[in-house]
Amino acid sequence: MAFQIDFFDNIYIRNFYDEIIPKMNTYFRLHQDKELVFNFSDLYFMSPNVIPNILNIADIYKKYFNNTKKIRLNLSWNPDFLSYLSTINFFKYSHILDLFDFNEEMLGGFETYSIEKNCRLIFSEKDSTEDEIKHKVESLMHTMIKFQELEKDEIVINNVNEILGETLFHLIHNANEKDRGNSNAYGIFQINNYSGKKYVYISISDGGISISPTIWNKLEKDEAYQFFVTKEQDPTYRYILEALFWRKRMNIILQKNIEKQGYLPKGYKHGIYHVANYVLKNKGRIGIHSNDTYFLFTEKFYETFCHITNNINQERDKNPESDMKNISNHIDMDLQASIDNYTIQNTKTRKYRGVHIDIEIPLGEKE
Repeated sequence: MAFQIDFFDNIYIRNFYDEIIPKMNTYFRLHQDKELVFNFSDLYFMSPNVIPNILNIADIYKKYFNNTKKIRLNLSWNPDFLSYLSTINFFKYSHILDLFDFNEEMLGGFETYSIEKNCRLIFSEKDSTEDEIKHKVESLMHTMIKFQELEKDEIVINNVNEILGETLFHLIHNANEKDRGNSNAYGIFQINNYSGKKYVYISISDGGISISPTIWNKLEKDEAYQFFVTKEQDPTYRYILEALFWRKRMNIILQKNIEKQGYLPKGYKHGIYHVANYVLKNKGRIGIHSNDTYFLFTEKFYETFCHITNNINQERDKNPESDMKNISNHIDMDLQASIDNYTIQNTKTRKYRGVHIDIEIPLGEKE
């Protein structure tokens, strides 16, 4: 007996969270005794930001069953799609990590087209050293730089390379480090043409501990004071907001503590906050999923994003010599109402272990 999840036609990130994840939860609740099958037979396109999640699910699944079971892939003869998966090394990592069972006779006999100038899939094993992660991220970002050089007359990405590179490093490091995610991490960078415009996709997925316990642990240790979170049982979306603005708040505190030294350490200014600022301002999207909640941030959130930033700056200006306690929850009622309204419309309850971030940026936009 098997429990089959069908992947039809085109799978985008919304399909992944609205269709695939609920079926995975049904499997774990009611059908664990059956073989799990991902049916790719009718699949012709999978959005780049879904790919790391498919590998991550297979990783979680295998560990859940103590390496005794693997997901079976049903493949059909679709040379374009198989060629794409082969070229981005999907099958390579599937082999190395022994993640799937599938008919290997389906591979080969098709042309592997060259997309290395605009696509790269990376894998970083848990407990990887900082140097190992940096090497992989630098290789990934070199792909972006190379593509910019090839398309320099059409695309302007400004200084986003450094911002994204730093962010990718920290996200992967958080996933790999034993005291935080303690998990493998899967990531992808790709540039696609969609409706006559180029978009960059970056996605990072891990199966470690979620955002909520990580941040609550820091709050309990008085390493920071909450801005959105008021108690441990708060809904996950509050923790996601806390994580989104964490670097902005911590940079204020860090700056005060090290200004006397006369320099700022590398990576000081970067974090998911700075990526969000760039992406939302340039009409992109960021999806953050943790544990049981998917939160989508679009350009419609940018005005609220700026208001929250102003709140944090005002607290800094009012308390220039204060400690972290004074940079706490001072969101006015109108702003809170705006946050609540946006949250209601742009969050989904989807239980899926780990932290998963997908970023989509339209290229050719100037700041």
